[in-house]
Amino acid sequence: MVASAQRKFLVVTLVAITVAVGVGAACVAAVGMALRQRTKLAEVRREGARLEEERAAVSAATRMLEAIARERELLAASFVDAAEPLPFIEAIEGLGRRAGVKVELALASGGSGGRADAYTVRASGSYPAVMAFLKHLESLPFLVDFGDVEIRGGGAPAAREAAAGAPRPSSEPRANLVLNLKIISL
Repeated sequence: MVASAQRKFLVVTLVAITVAVGVGAACVAAVGMALRQRTKLAEVRREGARLEEERAAVSAATRMLEAIARERELLAASFVDAAEPLPFIEAIEGLGRRAGVKVELALASGGSGGRADAYTVRASGSYPAVMAFLKHLESLPFLVDFGDVEIRGGGAPAAREAAAGAPRPSSEPRANLVLNLKIISL
């Protein structure tokens, strides 16, 4: 019976040791797995931070591109598209109407590829109105190269206006302007 009790004790002790070793191994495996998961989590966080930095850089680049596009549009608005000069022509004619002068625009030369790039502008009216037209012509939002400018007196104002059927002849001196413009385009 003593041998049987010792045997039982040994078996129980071996089972307890086996269970303890198994639990210890499980704990070591669990700790190892937790460390691996922690390492993976740290890598994922670093990758997330890197991606967030990239997203911020892409957002900044996108904002810069949008700003550049707006600046380009503003800059392009200063240039006349020689293939589509209608806004330029309308701006000059409108300026002439506002200044009170008669404006004629003639194509001076066709540029390369059928693009209209040079014009002769003729304006006639009272001297102050012609000079105001010239002054404001320089401030139009288009980039042009001013060529030859010729301003001549337009004769006796009262006789010309009376002949044209004007209701009241003006005493202001008359002037005729001839100006060559060359369009600066992108």
